[in-house]
Amino acid sequence: MRRRLVPAVSALMALGLLLGCGAEGSGARAPSSASPPVVSGPPVDKAAQLKASMLAKAEAVGEAPAGAPASEVTQGRGTATLMWETAKGHLCLAQASVTGGSDVRRCADLERIAPTAGAHVARAFGTLSTPDGGWAVVLLAERGVRMTSGRFSGKAVEWTHVRTLAPEHSGRTVYYLTLSGRPAGELVVALDVGGREQEERLTLH
Repeated sequence: MRRRLVPAVSALMALGLLLGCGAEGSGARAPSSASPPVVSGPPVDKAAQLKASMLAKAEAVGEAPAGAPASEVTQGRGTATLMWETAKGHLCLAQASVTGGSDVRRCADLERIAPTAGAHVARAFGTLSTPDGGWAVVLLAERGVRMTSGRFSGKAVEWTHVRTLAPEHSGRTVYYLTLSGRPAGELVVALDVGGREQEERLTLH
């Protein structure tokens, strides 16, 4: 009997050791590799960066805004159009896109922008191509004259009252008109001249 018990006891002891090792192995856990938190800065305002770049380039050539800050004429997807007056008596217009595909600045001497005899509005820069592939015209209306509507080739145009120039720059009013098609035809603007409605025509080509 003693010889039969020894193998049984040995087998039980071996089984206990195996179970103990298995329990010990199952309880072990590898340290988790936690990812460090991602720290993100404030969102980049590309429109603000674009406008700052446009004005910095103007300042570098002595055409920075003076008196009133630049007026934001239009702002689209990644594009901007600004207009301002300078200490030299110039009216400047800048157009740019974040892609760099458009970066244009034009400045005109306000003393040389004058309507023809008997008229009340004058073009400032000629016909402009816009960053989004369209066309536009900038008009200056004499002091006390207000634009009320516009038509180009028989169709109504979108227009924006941009700003009124400083008194030392004649106090005229600046308008930005967006054209619906190729800039060749007749632009008709309706004006309020001292309480009287009248139309003036400009030929674009």
